[in-house]
This record gives sequence, C-alpha cells and structure tokens, in this order.
Amino acid sequence: FVGDTVWDMKAATRADVVCVGLLSGGIPRRDLEEAGARAVYRHPADLLARLDDSPFADGSGKSGK
Repeated sequence: FVGDTVWDMKAATRADVVCVGLLSGGIPRRDLEEAGARAVYRHPADLLARLDDSPFADGSGKSGK
C-alpha cells in the first residue's frame, strides 16, 4: 500500500499490509514512520525509481509482524 497520510499508514498497518509513505502529501517523514510506514519516499517517481529496493520488492504484501 502507498499513502501520504498518517491515517493511510495506520489503516494499512491494521490490515497487516506493507505500507510506504510519500512526502508529497506534506506529512513529515517521522510522522509517517511512527504511524507504520516501512519506508518513506519523496514522491511517486522516487518510489518507482527505487522499487527494486523497496519493501515491495519481495512481492508478499504482508507486513511480517
């Protein structure tokens, strides 16, 4: 799951889904991480450029908690 708010991170975490945050929504990195983001990227293009090294690289989609 990709989101740009604290609520996105909390919802994905509750659903046991891997979530990453985007700073393009104006929420600080620390807030996204504290809400459950496994990684935080500047914007969608940044995530796409680094997709092979992202939490999505293994393809499982589960948070692994």
